[in-house]
Amino acid sequence: LDEAVLSILRVKIRAGLLDAGLPSQRVGTQRDRIGTADHREVGREAVRKSLVLLKNNDALLPIDPRKNVLVIGQAARSMEQQTGGWTLSWQGDNNANTEFETGETIYAGLKDAVEKAGGTIDWAANADALGDENQPDIIIFVYGETPYAEFKGDMSDTVYEFSDGPNLAILQDLKASNVPVVSVFLTGRPLFVNPHINRSDAFVVAWLPGTQGAGIADVLIQPATSNDSDGAMHDFTGKLSFTWPSDGRGQPIDKTSQDGVQFAFGYGLSYGQSQNLSDLPEDPLLRSASGTFTGQLMNKGEANAPFGFYLGDSSNWKTPAGPFQMSSLGGVVVSRGVDYLAQEDARQLTWQGGALGVAKMLTQRSVDVTALGAVSDLTLSLTYRLDAAASDAVQLSMTCGDNCAAELDIRKHLNAEKLGVWQVLDVPMSCFVDAGLNPSKVQAPWSLQTQGTLSLSLYDIAVKRGGQGSCP
Repeated sequence: LDEAVLSILRVKIRAGLLDAGLPSQRVGTQRDRIGTADHREVGREAVRKSLVLLKNNDALLPIDPRKNVLVIGQAARSMEQQTGGWTLSWQGDNNANTEFETGETIYAGLKDAVEKAGGTIDWAANADALGDENQPDIIIFVYGETPYAEFKGDMSDTVYEFSDGPNLAILQDLKASNVPVVSVFLTGRPLFVNPHINRSDAFVVAWLPGTQGAGIADVLIQPATSNDSDGAMHDFTGKLSFTWPSDGRGQPIDKTSQDGVQFAFGYGLSYGQSQNLSDLPEDPLLRSASGTFTGQLMNKGEANAPFGFYLGDSSNWKTPAGPFQMSSLGGVVVSRGVDYLAQEDARQLTWQGGALGVAKMLTQRSVDVTALGAVSDLTLSLTYRLDAAASDAVQLSMTCGDNCAAELDIRKHLNAEKLGVWQVLDVPMSCFVDAGLNPSKVQAPWSLQTQGTLSLSLYDIAVKRGGQGSCP
């Protein structure tokens, strides 16, 4: 660590940063300089130059602004979605549009460009706005990833949406309307979106354009006249700085490999390249978490796909714990293999006490527990052995995202059982739902945490039909 810090300090010294005074006192960091007209223009130019055109069948783009344009999607009017994480807050979520004092949404930029040319434009959240009357001439659908930062954006694959994805469903409806569709995709990384590209007549990767959404209109919309105050027509100049995946496996890619590559490093169309793109393969070469979820979470002490097993404490709340011999980063929770029906076919977890420690199972994509049956018929079942009684409250929980969780204190139940005896704990799913769980979007189907000492061994964890348990 000292060596790494020293290397950074050397760079800062050579760059003169340590002699430049406090960052808050340097030229250009004063609040009254933030968001000035010249700053906004640089941001808008960066948006124009970063857009990458992957598809433009029948030369649909650029759009004649005198047409009747319909913009679809919440993302078109969301500053937080077009700016992403590490903006006004760590994760970049829960930020109101008004908090970006000099920002402009994508829809606002499109609206200004179209109306300036005498065209008409409107916005709708989804395809429900389409009817038999007043059909638009063209649809711009803005969608993509919601904000994230650091580990909260981690994915086990590169699939944006599987076949049951909500934005893909909107695209299906839009395609059925026979109105040309332009997709504007917001993303922090290349993702498998072949089904979305196939259902779009034009597909634009807008990345996370930031605060100056009008830069998108600069390229997509023809200027009203050659003497337009915004200048001449802007073409696409952006090129892929990463290869774009042809499936969802998330395999390592480079600019020379063809395996797993849909669009090569450096790819990007301009308006002069009007070659039509044929339909792309839509098989992501893996199944969605909801498609593989059978209710089995752990078997013989190991996590069942698509779940991973993690240990955590204040040093790191999400340390991957492979088969058995492992501890959380701060050493609060220790895992090791123990015997039940065969050699090391179970996992013993021991909490050392003195600080909060957690063991949990996670999946990057939520699962719908109700796919197994009605909540009233389902039970979370644990085959376990108590090896040392709990000295403090023990929270058994299931979570469904930030501020969406259900916790049940099972200390009394555990301590009422005999030590060293394998047994089954059944907890009705309704107990978790009554405590606040959304069973259709479960991300952590099992979690156990305590600040005290505790030792127990686990062989099997599953959500199943039936069971004889009651709420703790």
